[in-house]
Amino acid sequence: MDSIRLEGLVRELEGRVSFDGFELVVVSGGTLSGLRHAYSDLDLYAVPKAGNTVESSLHQISGIVVQLNVISRDSFDQIIETYRSFRISTIDKSQIHDHLRWQKLGSRFVTGVKVHSTDRGASEFNQISRDAYRHLVMTCSSIQMGRMLEDALGGLRSSDLLIADRAADIALAEGLSVVLAGVGELHYGESLLWRRVFTHPALSHLGHELYAMTRITSTNMSESSQLIRSIVARCSTASFLASKLVLDAWEVEAERVDVDLSTVMGDGVQRSPFVHILRLSDAMSLTGLDKAYRTNIGTANAWLQADGRTRLPESVEEQFLRRGLLVNLDEFWR
Repeated sequence: MDSIRLEGLVRELEGRVSFDGFELVVVSGGTLSGLRHAYSDLDLYAVPKAGNTVESSLHQISGIVVQLNVISRDSFDQIIETYRSFRISTIDKSQIHDHLRWQKLGSRFVTGVKVHSTDRGASEFNQISRDAYRHLVMTCSSIQMGRMLEDALGGLRSSDLLIADRAADIALAEGLSVVLAGVGELHYGESLLWRRVFTHPALSHLGHELYAMTRITSTNMSESSQLIRSIVARCSTASFLASKLVLDAWEVEAERVDVDLSTVMGDGVQRSPFVHILRLSDAMSLTGLDKAYRTNIGTANAWLQADGRTRLPESVEEQFLRRGLLVNLDEFWR
């Protein structure tokens, strides 16, 4: 939506609902971000001043549905505290639960445009850290991806391809959430994942190839070698892309994801598709199957390069194999 039309809609709403009773008003959501569909509305998020009892409301303005979402003072205080800084550590993971509760609203404030504020509202808006939100998405989605990678492997090992196939799909989606946060695309919307992949300039060149990975179907779940390869490929791609962005785009958002997806999975001994790199505020680890090995950037990069084509130093390869960080994919093709 262009800025002139947006300003007109906001001013029309302000004529109906005075902004004087709010500390902060932010416009955000899919319509603003260019991710709208036929039933999308324009969302405004407003934090009322003390004593203002105005309620959320819908307005029809120039053919656009404009929704005013009133956020209580208590909720806004919790959002500020959740996204003030990234604090998930090896001994305190409580911020994960706070993020899962406030992820949608946090996204709306992080990606939104401030259209009205008092001095207090402006100060509080600035306390919501984009980097903290980005790091929380990357870490929480990495954790959920890891759970699904484990389920996918469990399904493969027990010949239950229904479980493995579904888990691989979720793992790829969570991995792509890590990647999107890594390139600075922070809009929240579960149904919008693929649209975000296809439209973001840092990732759109990979869209068709990634999407094609989810279109493999089989009528014989118990014997389908094609489906098994698809499951392993989705897991490998999710693990590789998420781990690469956790390494390369933690400090600074990546401008482009330069990878050749055809080289992510090789033959023979290579990085396990069921392991990934996880970053906390005080540690980095190679994680998988309920095990985590503290690591550093150099070792993590060495693991990431183990694609079945590039041989690692023998001592490093032996250590990785002993810890289950490398795997021979031939076992899945037998």
